[in-house]
Amino acid sequence: MIILKRTDPDKHIDRWYCLAITTDLFGQLCLYRAWGSRRTAYQHVRCDPFTAHLEAVSVAQKLIARRRQHGYQ
Repeated sequence: MIILKRTDPDKHIDRWYCLAITTDLFGQLCLYRAWGSRRTAYQHVRCDPFTAHLEAVSVAQKLIARRRQHGYQ
């Protein structure tokens, strides 16, 4: 599980983004993503199914790189 955070007090930004590669209840490989704000009740969850572990890892790495471009650490 990888947790990324972005904080900027000047802009009132306090956000988080979480990634995990897991299996769902039926045994299918999924990339689990969740994100939200720690200042409000806003949260969102998404689970994308994959057939190959390497494909899920590749997508997760791209998402992490994208979040880092947007200021997440």
